[in-house]
Amino acid sequence: MVFGEYVPWWLSFLKWVTPIDGGFTPGKEPVQFAVKNPDARFSPLICFEDAFAEEAREHVAPDTDFLVNLTNDGWFGNGAAGWQQAATAVFRAVENGVPLVRCTNNGLTCWIDAQAGCGRFSPSPAMCSAPVL
Repeated sequence: MVFGEYVPWWLSFLKWVTPIDGGFTPGKEPVQFAVKNPDARFSPLICFEDAFAEEAREHVAPDTDFLVNLTNDGWFGNGAAGWQQAATAVFRAVENGVPLVRCTNNGLTCWIDAQAGCGRFSPSPAMCSAPVL
């Protein structure tokens, strides 16, 4: 969402009409996280960052094992927009040659491998039972 995490200084008057209390500061560069058992490195894509190829590319380093997309699909209701966002994630996995895990609060949660294969967690197998590309 435009201005979803912070309101630019030049629009500071909007702070009175946004639901954001406090402030967030954007980072200077993408950050990877490491997990153990099994050892893996992942990089997060927040909200609809997976819709932008260049943004996703900036998050992938030679040692990145997978991408994680954390998003609130509640904005979309029962419409097609959540499924459309999930479909763009397929492209990001293939373009970057790494799997992508999508975690949503009430939308399509799944994993996508680097060859566009899709594993389903919720809510319906429709997207992954048909060819995606």
